[in-house]
Amino acid sequence: MIKNLQNDILQGISTTSCCSNAFLSAIISVTKDEISQNQMILTCPTFLYDKFCTILKNFYPDLSIRFSKLGLLISGKSLVEMLGELDIAYFNNGQLELSNPCNETMLASECCRITYLKGMFLCVGKIYYNNDTSGKTQGYSVEFVFKDYQLADDVKALCKFLGINLKSVKRGNNIVLYSKDSGVLVEFLVKIGAMNEAFELQNSLVMREMRNDANRKGNCFDANLNKTINASVEQVLAIDYIINHYGLEYLELSLQAVALLRIANPEAPLSELQKLYPQPITRAGLKYKLDKIIAIYKDLKGIS
Repeated sequence: MIKNLQNDILQGISTTSCCSNAFLSAIISVTKDEISQNQMILTCPTFLYDKFCTILKNFYPDLSIRFSKLGLLISGKSLVEMLGELDIAYFNNGQLELSNPCNETMLASECCRITYLKGMFLCVGKIYYNNDTSGKTQGYSVEFVFKDYQLADDVKALCKFLGINLKSVKRGNNIVLYSKDSGVLVEFLVKIGAMNEAFELQNSLVMREMRNDANRKGNCFDANLNKTINASVEQVLAIDYIINHYGLEYLELSLQAVALLRIANPEAPLSELQKLYPQPITRAGLKYKLDKIIAIYKDLKGIS
């Protein structure tokens, strides 16, 4: 699911539209490792290289892009211009001043806001979709991991504006935005255009609910069965004790018929005994008679 999700997101990002700047801004702001007037180093995931470089070259053709162990090395005369246009950083008398790329100007339209969120997710986002060996879903979560606390707050606010409510927690030196709510995860997938994944997740949720419902019904059945068996065992023991020590005649006639019926059908539930009883009787009436036999047994044994 995750690999397909990355591919689907990348395919949905235009290399020429107004959203391209939002994509560039998201990637650079969250993966910038070093910035100077002459060079910038990005540590973005390698699967983003082709899309990122294509868009960057479309808008800033004179920039040089090199691949190294440090990451993407970007340099050229328009580097400073590009950083300013994307609201990443400004150079004032040669001094670097970082900006806030998640602003109203950059993200004026809905499509740009969503594209910006896509870029952030591709760099620092993850979706956990956990299954055990039997294929039963254990849980879902979406999260973003940031080193920059301010950027994390801005992205959280952006998500809330888009109708995606994320929680935040500090994890080591990072700040994590997350949600373990399957409904939020589905909404997030729909918002970023990952319809196949959203549909797959919804199907999984339906299947999990069906399994849980079946398990609840099975557990209820087992509990009722155990209750019936335990009651039957107690009744048979009481009747055996009375017959062996005092004789069946010790019981009044109406109780003798119930005792014999239970002895002959030790595993039958009350509903079956009710049908076998020689005269019309309610389940409550049948239970009353069996409870009375138990009470006589306990009195004879001195059990309080």
